[in-house]
Amino acid sequence: MRAILATVAVLTACTVANAQAPKLPTLSQDTSGRVVRLLDGTGYRYEKLSATTWVLNFKGDHLQSIPLYVIATDSEVTVLGVIGGSAEIDRMPGAARQLLKFNDRIDGLTFLIDAEDDYCVMLRHQLKQLNTASFKASVEIVVNAADDGFGEIASLSTTPAPAGGVDASGTHRVPASASHSIDVLNGAASVAMDPNKWKEARADGAGHRNFRHASGEVFAMIIAERLAIPMDKLKALALVNAKQASPDMKVVEESRRNVNGVEVLTMRFEGTVDGVRFAYLGLYYGGEQGAVQVLTYTGRNLFDEHRSVMEDFLNGFRLK
Repeated sequence: MRAILATVAVLTACTVANAQAPKLPTLSQDTSGRVVRLLDGTGYRYEKLSATTWVLNFKGDHLQSIPLYVIATDSEVTVLGVIGGSAEIDRMPGAARQLLKFNDRIDGLTFLIDAEDDYCVMLRHQLKQLNTASFKASVEIVVNAADDGFGEIASLSTTPAPAGGVDASGTHRVPASASHSIDVLNGAASVAMDPNKWKEARADGAGHRNFRHASGEVFAMIIAERLAIPMDKLKALALVNAKQASPDMKVVEESRRNVNGVEVLTMRFEGTVDGVRFAYLGLYYGGEQGAVQVLTYTGRNLFDEHRSVMEDFLNGFRLK
């Protein structure tokens, strides 16, 4: 962080005659007071590192420590969170590429690597545009982005194979325990599941079939309609529907896979509903027979624990 937080650098003694030592950056008294009031308004503990730099420390769902730096000039405030050092993150396959893909998710949010090879996420604001609420929101956006970013790249490198198994051809197969099938599309397709683990809940009146896992912590939904919808259009519709439930919904994982001989789209997305952070894992199929969406969801903090259960449910999809 030394390259970005230059104000924390230690000045060495000058041995050249008549040479001037570099001056540390400073803030006007008004600016310094305003930044302190913004920091106090967050309610979070902070420490002053220099005349222009403060640090706060957070703990996330995935990161035990998230250092967050507030760096000010008389006109601008930068909020910068550290995701991790390159020694750790570069060992994760595809981590740098995935973090770069996050740059278009929130306006103004930038993922970067600093001169010390730390992976960071940053927001910049004009000081005059900030108030207590917007500053606190900026801090929380950066903290959540750092934590979620690390969580995603970590899951990409450690995600176990689904319990249903993937055969030598890369095809996802129905788990052996999935002995109960639900027919959809007038019998043209079905979704198989383990009847000892999944129970059907009451219908919601919109043509959705809802299910609850025995743990009480994972839920599933099957939506089928005979209208032929191409998968790319189905994806767009799924995202529109998701954002209606949660405006901050974002896709964090997307892939095409072969499930029981059928090419489908899978997506993982996350968002907040009524103040609760949820994680969704869904399968989407569109063809001449119609369109099927198989959606599973749980709390964001429980996703890694229950992912294999959710994958098993998706792997139950078959065309007849």
